[in-house]
Amino acid sequence: MSAGSKKKLAKIGDIAKLINVLPSTIRYYSDMGLLPYVERSQGGFRLYDMDLTTERLRILQKLEKDDCKSANDCRY
Repeated sequence: MSAGSKKKLAKIGDIAKLINVLPSTIRYYSDMGLLPYVERSQGGFRLYDMDLTTERLRILQKLEKDDCKSANDCRY
């Protein structure tokens, strides 16, 4: 991985505020395996790849709004 492509890690609350969802929603999708967290902080907080997680959450929001009754219905 080059220096320019280093992942920006963020706590769940930071991502939740950024895209206007509840932290519990992010935990739910993560526990379903739709949003794998990268690692845990020393304090035990889940840390997510900011770009990947926000992109996936936006996709899930669109699926729920347009195509599916819930994200669970969209699983393969």
